[in-house]
Amino acid sequence: LGRGLQLTAQGSYTFTLERPYLFDLDLLILEGDYLVGSQQQSLVGFVAGRFGAADFSRLVLDDTVDGIAAYLRTAPLNASLAVGYTGLQLAPVSTIQMSWADLSSSSLLAPPRLVELASLEFPEFIGRQDVLVSLVLQHDLRPQDQLLQPGPSLEISGQGGRVSTQHLGLSVRGPLPASLYYDLFAYFGGGKTLSYIAGEYSYESIVSGLVGGGLRWFREDWLGSRAELRFLY
Repeated sequence: LGRGLQLTAQGSYTFTLERPYLFDLDLLILEGDYLVGSQQQSLVGFVAGRFGAADFSRLVLDDTVDGIAAYLRTAPLNASLAVGYTGLQLAPVSTIQMSWADLSSSSLLAPPRLVELASLEFPEFIGRQDVLVSLVLQHDLRPQDQLLQPGPSLEISGQGGRVSTQHLGLSVRGPLPASLYYDLFAYFGGGKTLSYIAGEYSYESIVSGLVGGGLRWFREDWLGSRAELRFLY
């Protein structure tokens, strides 16, 4: 398409007994990257269209969005910022289901949410250890008239309101002696959801936490032998 520009498209067809046909546009990406700086040692770029978005753990966010992303890659710092919308994907292939309305929806399209992802990586920040910071925001855009309304009411099972969340994460990873590699990460999350308290529906704050990591052993000279131990809480 031109200097530094690349267009990528990918589609798929899935057959199941529940859905005899499911055609999907997996990816549609217009990407450009350019070397900048006095010695062209930095890379800046952008991605627009339908692309994959994921945090460093792939546990908070790992899905496809329609939007735009920009990134900067240098020796001391890698940074990226992405903004996307989930409501144009097909519901059967989307992994984003956070509310009662998401779970009970009969729409062919995925839940409508605005997702923002900001990431910072500091390569070899402490010795040979990398430090990563991630911020994931998601805003529920489902119309309020399709949901339960705040206020006094009898409790209604199987229905709910909007769920919007924010997650801030920190990770450290790198090599250890004896062919060992490790990664540790933690997330602190917050947000709001519709709750039923004392005979009344109201939007209340929610708090969450996530801690995980892993230890990997790899010996290429032993026929590529490897082993891995992971934990998640």
